[in-house]
Amino acid sequence: MHTLALHGEDDVARPGHAHLVHEAGRRVAQQIVAKADMFVTGFRTGIPEKLGLGYDELKQLNPRLVYVHAA
Repeated sequence: MHTLALHGEDDVARPGHAHLVHEAGRRVAQQIVAKADMFVTGFRTGIPEKLGLGYDELKQLNPRLVYVHAA
């Protein structure tokens, strides 16, 4: 299993982590999601959609994706 740490606006990104406020970070996340089995987010409601990582967007990249929002 591979893990990708995704960071929002207030988080500090470390090497190997994708910073989602930058387009490059979102592209990396989308490329990984396209091959992933599951996407788990702990962002506040509405933030994944704001970043282009909401259920509808990711389901288009990967129709078999299991999307979990743990709030």
